Amino acid sequence: MLVPGAQPGNVKADLAELEAKMAKDANSVLDGVLDLNVTMTDLGGRWDGLMMLRSRILELYGVPADKAKPPGSRFPPTPPDGASMLMAWQAAQGANGGFEGDFKSKLQTEVCRRSKKSLTKDELVYTVVQHESGKGFIASVHGATEGLLQRQYRGTEPSSGKRAAEHAAAKAALLAEFAQGMGMSGLAPTVKKKPLSAAGGAPANGGAGAR
Repeated sequence: MLVPGAQPGNVKADLAELEAKMAKDANSVLDGVLDLNVTMTDLGGRWDGLMMLRSRILELYGVPADKAKPPGSRFPPTPPDGASMLMAWQAAQGANGGFEGDFKSKLQTEVCRRSKKSLTKDELVYTVVQHESGKGFIASVHGATEGLLQRQYRGTEPSSGKRAAEHAAAKAALLAEFAQGMGMSGLAPTVKKKPLSAAGGAPANGGAGAR
């Protein structure tokens, strides 16, 4: 742990202010990583700003400038060509059981936004077991602390892979708690209403029972 040496009071005050800003900026970077709607350019700008701020703080602690400066390469790195990206995506889809969408990341993002804090990777707990049929896997998800999720959610159908099962559980949680805000309500299963029987409600023929 770095400890500032004998420094004027205004320098120590600057350090406290800069460290508070660094914590805030670090949370902004983490939120950007979790929010898949944030562009790589935006995320890269946040990261570069955070590294420059960290470098400035290290120098105030007395770390030599050549050791405090950020690495020469900037974020994000040069992206791979389109064909390589497509092949990697297709391979990931097959390995994960063919799920549609990264529902785990979406759930993490929505819970972070609602709770107004960054989550660690263990605060949404996934449990995967083999389906009772012996074919495929089923998963559930719940919040490690009270208030993150209203209850435990479980995938509705067995998945061919464990990761796909986790995404199915995350999708169930999203549909239950965030569907309206994310425009996912159309993905929810529809429930058909049964007509009232003559014995249990209004008579089928508008008043008089059938004879």
